[in-house]
Amino acid sequence: MRILPASIEHRDSWLRMRCALYVGDSESAITAEADEMLAGEHSSRTFLVFDENAPVGFVEVSMRDWAEGCETRGVGYLEGIFVDESHRRRGVASALLAYSEEWARAQGATEFASDVEMDNVISQQWHGLRGFSEVAKAVLYRKDL
Repeated sequence: MRILPASIEHRDSWLRMRCALYVGDSESAITAEADEMLAGEHSSRTFLVFDENAPVGFVEVSMRDWAEGCETRGVGYLEGIFVDESHRRRGVASALLAYSEEWARAQGATEFASDVEMDNVISQQWHGLRGFSEVAKAVLYRKDL
């Protein structure tokens, strides 16, 4: 298993996985954001995990000024993580998380945070099993002006 920064060479595979993770977002928005990341014009960084020569998962991480429940500034943040179904339950996501935590430490972070949709119980359990502590639950609102 190798973990490497996302590159244009694997854009199509990454976009397929991004669309599977970010269900409900428009494909054009998912693609535009990915292209910004590849061009270095986005705050998130993406790392792909490979089984032989094919990407089978990815993680998107960033450095945020702050995160809910954290005590320091400059917090590493797990923006999104995905592993193809055929490679799940083999430690791939845990390897991506460990890689992300090391990346955040290299950026000077001493804390690492994440968020999960309230109805995504599986992801909540996954986070808890990997040392994350729940710090808040929220219902967010918006309206057009």
